[in-house]
Amino acid sequence: MKKLFLDTAGEYFNIAIIENNKVEFFESKKNNNDVVNEGLSYLHTFLNKHKISLKDIKGYYFTVGPGSFTGTKVALNIINSFNLVFPTFDFNYITNYDLLKNDQKRYVLIKLSKQKYYLHDFMKKGKKNRGKVIDILETKEDFNIVDGYKEFGAKILEEKISNHKFIKVENLMQINLLYANDFIN
Repeated sequence: MKKLFLDTAGEYFNIAIIENNKVEFFESKKNNNDVVNEGLSYLHTFLNKHKISLKDIKGYYFTVGPGSFTGTKVALNIINSFNLVFPTFDFNYITNYDLLKNDQKRYVLIKLSKQKYYLHDFMKKGKKNRGKVIDILETKEDFNIVDGYKEFGAKILEEKISNHKFIKVENLMQINLLYANDFIN
């Protein structure tokens, strides 16, 4: 059973096809701050390249932020649209932080806007993730920490899926998106 992974909330547009908890195809493209216009085109090209029809997709993995207001919503809107045509009730989400988090590192650097990044320390409170911004940086060169997306790829995605890091829901209305501004205001 094929599942589609989408991450549109961050600095990169990440897309994958997962089958039996293994990443069959993975691509990552720098988000040029036009994820709304480029997102569907990129997804269409990706699916055609790998000869995958929307009818083949039986579930979804996606991120819910924190990220830009628009970028965070794009994956959810795409999935919601596809689900109207080809219904499935297999939705699995993860925060960008949990996706990028390396158990050996306490902090993750996430892009906030075109020029600003924030250093993010995450804590779990109950079942909800709450983030605490440690510092807002003008550029990532201001701090010698690895950008979370620099290390992200198919192998890490597979690890997160096999270690059950995604949260399963049957209704997309149950999902609360996280926006970067929620953490800095």
